[in-house]
Amino acid sequence: MEGERIYTKLQQIFNSGQKIKEFGVIFEHVSVNSEYYPLFFEEGNLGVHYQNILSLLQFSLCLFNQRSTLSEKEILILTKILLLVNPGFVTALNKRRTYLYNGSINPEKELDYLDILLARHPKIQELWIYRFDILEEYFKQNKNQINNINNKNPNNNNNNKKENNNVNSNSNSSSNNNNKEENNNNKNNKEINERLEKEFSICSKCADIYPRNYYAWTYRIKLWKHLSDPLSLLLEELNVTMKQFVKKHLSDYSALNYRQFLLKEIETQLKKKKKKKKKKNNKMKYWICISKNYYLFRICNQITLGLSRLGNTGNLFSNL
Repeated sequence: MEGERIYTKLQQIFNSGQKIKEFGVIFEHVSVNSEYYPLFFEEGNLGVHYQNILSLLQFSLCLFNQRSTLSEKEILILTKILLLVNPGFVTALNKRRTYLYNGSINPEKELDYLDILLARHPKIQELWIYRFDILEEYFKQNKNQINNINNKNPNNNNNNKKENNNVNSNSNSSSNNNNKEENNNNKNNKEINERLEKEFSICSKCADIYPRNYYAWTYRIKLWKHLSDPLSLLLEELNVTMKQFVKKHLSDYSALNYRQFLLKEIETQLKKKKKKKKKKNNKMKYWICISKNYYLFRICNQITLGLSRLGNTGNLFSNL
């Protein structure tokens, strides 16, 4: 059966761990001498002949209906193959979502896999919803990783030792641990920023391939909540990215709606910044006032002390 043969070859590619950069339907027959015949697979580019798509889909669906007899690894590969030919298959996406939440799927690798699907199908709502779920899981795992690093206390084994013998060693180890924590946090933050850059890039590509892509722009809006200080990036997004995009796609109302979101968000961020600055100034005024009162108290104290040393303090004040 042709569908089974193609499925086996695809299974072989996925099991080998080779990275797939792009997937597409081809219209020319592949050489019989090719390693993955009847598939085309070269330098990460995977192609299935258009005449074989239907037979592959039928066989995959038949196998999916018998998924209770399959192992977890087999189901993961099966759903990957199914989504290549039918990316809007909600049941397969839900199955992968379950494995994502129980830790069987790596969120970063899953995001890379979805890049292949969105490159061909940039306006399938279910893919964008699933992508956001993956991203949330990715950030959740990174946050847990940072918390686990920060919550570690490597000095617990030294509790029974005498304090005076451990002052220097504890101070050195604590400073080293703080440096390690800081380095790990910086590394995680760098990875998160790189991931967000990739996500923004994917949104731009999908919006460019399929204009008026409401789902891509909505997903882009959701990305902003993961940025800690977004004001400078919002301004850059408005003045550079959106300016170029709107010039290219004048009638893209989804992009214009996103532009409106940017303007509102910039206004909100400026208000927050102004409020924060005002709060900081009030705090500064408070400490200045405290310091003035402190120095005034010191001066009065010094005068009183000086007069008491000279003597006749009581007579001096009684004569006034």
